[in-house]
Amino acid sequence: MLQTVRFKEDELRRARLELSAVLKAEKRVSQDLAAVAAPIPAAELPKLDPEVAARLEAMEAREDARQKELAALIASMDGRKVLDELREVMAPLAEQARVQSALSEMPTMYLHRGHLGHLLREVAARAGLSTMILSDEVGLPLAATSADASEALAAAASLLLTLADRLASTGQPAPVGVVTRDVEGHLTLHRIFSLDDERYVLTAVSKGTVLAPDSMDPVLPQLRQLLAQRSPEVDAVA
Repeated sequence: MLQTVRFKEDELRRARLELSAVLKAEKRVSQDLAAVAAPIPAAELPKLDPEVAARLEAMEAREDARQKELAALIASMDGRKVLDELREVMAPLAEQARVQSALSEMPTMYLHRGHLGHLLREVAARAGLSTMILSDEVGLPLAATSADASEALAAAASLLLTLADRLASTGQPAPVGVVTRDVEGHLTLHRIFSLDDERYVLTAVSKGTVLAPDSMDPVLPQLRQLLAQRSPEVDAVA
């Protein structure tokens, strides 16, 4: 995405440089014409040497051609269109920044594992998510915003951990964040994180909010803090 934004900026910068070059060329041509024609009385122009007259006509033709090129270049540089394209490209980045900013300001009122579900619901409300679930590495749901599809999402998260282990066994870097899109256009983020020797997966489902692999990172410190409280209280998935 950032590469697309840089491409648009480079394209606009090149267009400005081309416009500047055309304007400088136009100025030089105008100065040349003035230097050649100004000292010559208008009545004497028909009497000029044919070669000089031909050169003047050629210069005038080049001037007309440059004026047309300049007009075409200005017409192609539709400022509103460029800005609209840049806004369209930047929109997902702005949405990701909004989500991370909202999650970085989460309250710290949650004290133990029994508050995991409350924390997930707060995160879902702030980020505009439809479903969130926290599961362990064997696929057991520890907390969720609702019971809908929680077991299926936890099972998918467990498979992701298996895939990460297989990649690591081949010497490849293990993934910690994966975003998928289903046939209905919904985005699902699986964020793997660890606490001591145990691994967990935070899963977030969005029907509109743009998600990136690191979108949920601001929430991980609080999740680790709650999971570290070895209280038997675990929020029921309901």
